Amino acid sequence: MTGVTAMSRVTALRMDQKGYDYPSRVISDVFAAADITHISNEVPFLDDCVADPTENNLILCSHPNYWAALEALGTDIVGLSGNHVNDFGREGARRSLTWYRENGIPYYGSGFNVNEACAPLLWEHHGNTFAFIAALAFWPENAWATTDLPGACYYYDNRELLLALVRQLSEAVDIVSVELQHTETYEPYPIASQIADFRELRAAGADIVTGVQSHVPQAQEPYGVGDPGGPGIISYGLGNFFFDQMWSWETRTELAARHTIYNGRLLNTELLTMVLEDFAQPRWATPEERAEILNRIFRAAPPR
Repeated sequence: MTGVTAMSRVTALRMDQKGYDYPSRVISDVFAAADITHISNEVPFLDDCVADPTENNLILCSHPNYWAALEALGTDIVGLSGNHVNDFGREGARRSLTWYRENGIPYYGSGFNVNEACAPLLWEHHGNTFAFIAALAFWPENAWATTDLPGACYYYDNRELLLALVRQLSEAVDIVSVELQHTETYEPYPIASQIADFRELRAAGADIVTGVQSHVPQAQEPYGVGDPGGPGIISYGLGNFFFDQMWSWETRTELAARHTIYNGRLLNTELLTMVLEDFAQPRWATPEERAEILNRIFRAAPPR
């Protein structure tokens, strides 16, 4: 599972200059080897999208050619809970969702209406059954799906429905994985509302709860066999993945969560550590960098 993906701005410019698979070249073999490779994509795919590297541009899109970078990773599923999914309006969202459908790419977290946006993606692999759910717990309001307009599943309007869905699915499938696009901060410490919301999902029966909003790596909260609900993990934030935030060391550092699932149980979560170079291309962290990243997020763990 990956963090913030927005192949826009300078990232998009580098892809136009150096090849559409440029962001994935260093790391693709590891990601492609996974049975399920997940991407959290924040922005719409539009065939008239043009790279706009203007500093602080917040109207973001990706050209369909950029899918080559995700294809090289062996991407299987895409979470669309980002608060930029409607940056090019409701019609842009419809066009992007249609593109996913026409290309047979499974997605969840967004939809042509709120019912579709909040629906789980059911999956099976090697006899293990999964339910993937994604929701947006942040602004702007025009990113939220309605009864007849496309967008992301807004968490707080649909909270009771989603919690009930998690409870129901926890009895029906092996692994329930929920991701939230929560409040954006630039600290490794999760804020109080984030902790409360993530733990509530965990208590409802989610095995994996992942924050896909954070532009810096945040704290992790593993649960063992002896804990209520059994083995699982809360990842409060994985940081950036393919995004151009080179302006600080913290925004350049990245996590991916490699979960090992066997016989219907989450056995292990390994944190892969990366560092962004050239506004577009992650590389693997050195041992010293990895130690710094992990120490930073482990110190940020909230008390239990």
